[in-house]
Amino acid sequence: MSAPIPLDATLDEAVAEAFEGMAFAVAERTADGVLGWERTDLCWARIPALDPQVGEVTLVLPPTLAREVADAILGGIAPVPDDKLSTVVAELLNTIAGAWLTRLKPDGGAVALGLPDHGQGAWGADRGPHELAVYEVDEVPFGLAVLRSPDG
Repeated sequence: MSAPIPLDATLDEAVAEAFEGMAFAVAERTADGVLGWERTDLCWARIPALDPQVGEVTLVLPPTLAREVADAILGGIAPVPDDKLSTVVAELLNTIAGAWLTRLKPDGGAVALGLPDHGQGAWGADRGPHELAVYEVDEVPFGLAVLRSPDG
């Protein structure tokens, strides 16, 4: 088994790029940010990172930030129903995960993601030990969690 891929600057760059490019927002990692991972109103999306094999990547946003992101991504043309916010979070996560995996392949090889899952409420913290990274947009925290695969 190889060493786990760290949640380092390559991930931070992918998060920042996706938020800037899709939601016109500045996202930065915060060492002292507190998300409240146990909240039951969070919008979340998770996707398996298959190649390179990192594990399962989950993006977790409070509903207020999910709403802001959805409105920015869709240009405010039509309001996104509350029950569809996690769909937009899944689109954002797909972009983040793809950008992160691409950065992890220095040879420029193909990357592979599985199908995303998404929802609102409990995000799956009980699925196993996750590595956590907390970010902020306009002082509103959100998080990325990685549940490692046996090989990642």
